[in-house]
Amino acid sequence: MNEWNVQKPQKTCFICTKEFIAGDTLYSGIADAGSNFIRKDYCTICWGKSSKDDLFSYWKSVIPQKEEKRKENIDAVIDFFKELISNPEWDENRAKIKYILSLILLRRKRLKLIKTFTKADFDVMVFEKSWDGDTVDVRDPKINEQELDTLKIQLEQLFDCEFKPETQN
Repeated sequence: MNEWNVQKPQKTCFICTKEFIAGDTLYSGIADAGSNFIRKDYCTICWGKSSKDDLFSYWKSVIPQKEEKRKENIDAVIDFFKELISNPEWDENRAKIKYILSLILLRRKRLKLIKTFTKADFDVMVFEKSWDGDTVDVRDPKINEQELDTLKIQLEQLFDCEFKPETQN
């Protein structure tokens, strides 16, 4: 298995090293570093002064209280997914990330499964995107259960959240 190294959310600003405390607003960005992604967290002041050109995707959030676990920022997940599908460069790790994100977005009703088919010994799912109505093909990279758990944890670290099923009211 290729290891996808993800940095945990930083406790300090990427630029000025100001320490974040509960209640602080921060901006988090993901920079493309070849076969890996690097997370960069910024305080509000440094975010306003920084160039966003190297960022693949970014979002705004608030540092939670110690015991509080945040649900995923679905808009940040969608933006990250959009960037992944806009760059068709093939990479096994990116294919796995795209697959997992597509399942998260399916569960959140941001993607709708239209059909499945097999191509070159791979199952492919065709999704309709809720934000523009276009379709996108996502190949099933055949992730085993252990690797799936590892990737889910890494995505939770990357987005500083917890991916849980939505509860029915």
